[in-house]
Amino acid sequence: MKAMFEVIKYDSDNSNLVYKYPVEDFNTKSRLVVQQAQEAIFYYRGQMADRFEIPDTYVLDSQNIPVLRHLINLPFGKESPFHAVVYFINKTEQTNNKWGCGDIPYVDQAYPIPLKTGISGEYNFKVSNAEIFMNKLVGTLTEFSSEKLKNTLDSFLKSRVINHLSKYYQENTIDIFVVESKIEEIANYLATKIKEDFYDYGIEITKFVVTSFVKHEDSPEYKRYYEFRTQQQAIIDIQNAGERAVAETQARMNVSVIEQTTQQDLDARSKKVDAEATKYKREVEGYTYQQERGFDVAEKTAQNEGAGNFAAAGMGVGMGIGAMGAAAQTVGGLYNDALSNIGFNAQQQSSPQVTQANSMFEGIDLSGVGLESTEKAETTPPTNAKASRKERLLEIKELLEEGIITQEEYNEKRKEILNEI
Repeated sequence: MKAMFEVIKYDSDNSNLVYKYPVEDFNTKSRLVVQQAQEAIFYYRGQMADRFEIPDTYVLDSQNIPVLRHLINLPFGKESPFHAVVYFINKTEQTNNKWGCGDIPYVDQAYPIPLKTGISGEYNFKVSNAEIFMNKLVGTLTEFSSEKLKNTLDSFLKSRVINHLSKYYQENTIDIFVVESKIEEIANYLATKIKEDFYDYGIEITKFVVTSFVKHEDSPEYKRYYEFRTQQQAIIDIQNAGERAVAETQARMNVSVIEQTTQQDLDARSKKVDAEATKYKREVEGYTYQQERGFDVAEKTAQNEGAGNFAAAGMGVGMGIGAMGAAAQTVGGLYNDALSNIGFNAQQQSSPQVTQANSMFEGIDLSGVGLESTEKAETTPPTNAKASRKERLLEIKELLEEGIITQEEYNEKRKEILNEI
């Protein structure tokens, strides 16, 4: 009966997760001591009866164990013996637990032969829910010891790592040659999955890291895979080189077309600007394109050595060959207009050659070709001169209507033109 009055407690070094108290017969006067990071659970006939989660010292009277009292039918307020099994659960964090998994298959989609890989690391954990932990994990053990429980946790962890890492290989494109660059990503993925798995067993994973990844590079499978990837990469490099050459050629052709198109566009724009500028200049200065051409002809004629001969001969031909009709009149008109615009007088520039040309026509009757005498040709204004004055009057009127010249300027210019008649 001595055991019935002893103190129920467990002093440990925190390395043991679960401790089963060796005595199972107690009295309602017995005292239960629950220390920091501990939880005491009473079982009666295989069922959880009462839990003591808060660190304290409890007297096991009927008031402190209401569930157990109901199960055993203990009299309230009276000293009475009872039978129960007591477990102490260590809820401190268990650190520096090593783990490792080997022979995890890795398969490249382009290479059907599986390669073996290995992975290892460390993890920390603690019991977060003692009731779930005891019911799902501890209650299934036939041999109850710290070593047995640790081995059970390690086996469970390895099986989950193999399962999750195999799925990770399938769902992600992993290059085994540079898998080391993915270690942190793999560790985070596994940590998330492992935490979910252990949570269902009342255990919290507080730390999970991957410290190494093994590729078994000395194995025959890995060597064959390395040769395959090397040949494959060589083919890809050749294809890429051809594609780059084609792309560079096409790029140069595109640049050439763009440059040519751009230059053509610039030339067209430049011509358009020049034409607009010339047109504006004519409108401001009050002459037409035909008149400008006449100016050019007259200027070249005046600059040419023997211009007097050419002008005289041109006027003679234009007015003497009446049989050519409108064409002869047009030629003569152009020369007369051009020379009159620059103040040139064929008679003033008369030379011995002109006198000689006139003598050649003495005694010849020119009435049949529309010219009775040289004197009449000189005194009668040509028909084209009248047309030129009319065009000039129309042009200055257009300048007035467009606002380029004032009414006063228009009247003055109009008077000048009319005075020529």
